[in-house]
Amino acid sequence: MKLPQVFVQREKSGPAGTPGWLKTAYAGGFECATLEPDWVDLDGDGKRDANKSRFVGGAYPCHYVQSPTRRIVVNGVETPEWTYRLYNVPDTVAPLIHAGNFAGRVDMGFVSDSEACMLLGRAHLELEIPTAKLAKFPGVSRTKQFGVSSSRDAVAAFVAHMGRKPFELVVKEAQ
Repeated sequence: MKLPQVFVQREKSGPAGTPGWLKTAYAGGFECATLEPDWVDLDGDGKRDANKSRFVGGAYPCHYVQSPTRRIVVNGVETPEWTYRLYNVPDTVAPLIHAGNFAGRVDMGFVSDSEACMLLGRAHLELEIPTAKLAKFPGVSRTKQFGVSSSRDAVAAFVAHMGRKPFELVVKEAQ
């Protein structure tokens, strides 16, 4: 059975992240903003640095699963978060599509909600960095950063649109 396709077109990357646009014609169509970490290869081996860099473009099956790494609190109980997980991605383990606002390079003074995952949002914007988030990144002196807005809403809308069904994610690099 051929999986429905979801496409992401990446735009030019930088230390605040890699913006892009997710689109699918499946079930009448859906579109939202994406944000991923910059491409990072500090050791110069030609491969992405684990937990610092976005994954390489390509076509990957995605399934709706309980996250092996992300947790949420529901009715006072911590539980694994349900999210889409990408499979067969070279040089990485379990990249996810999840909520978050920032995907900057921490080593360059940015905040990040992603270690190699794709964040969804309604738009790309310069956003205020919440004080609680700044506390987790002591080396960051900025109060605003490029990010995606309304991420939880965008992820919920995407999951509802896809009906929690598997799909093929086709990621294209910036031109």
